[in-house]
Amino acid sequence: MKNWQTTLGQIMTAISLVPIALSQLGVEELPDEVKKIGLVCAFISFIWTGLKTKDHNVTGGTKQSIGGTITPPNKDEK
Repeated sequence: MKNWQTTLGQIMTAISLVPIALSQLGVEELPDEVKKIGLVCAFISFIWTGLKTKDHNVTGGTKQSIGGTITPPNKDEK
C-alpha cells in the first residue's frame, strides 16, 4: 500500500465517528469508554493526517519522462 499513513489517519477518523453515528441511530446511553475512544481517535486522526499529508511531490503534480526530466502536467489532461 503506497499511502498507508494517510489511510491510517482516515481509519482513525472513521472510528471517531462511531459514537456520533450511534447517537444518531437512537442509542441514548453510550458507555463512557466509547465516547473517550471516539475523542481520542478524533484527536489522533487530526494530528496524524496533518503531519502525514503530502504538500509536495503529490501524485499527479508532475510527470517524469523517460529521459528523467520532470515536466509539469498538461492542463488539458485530467
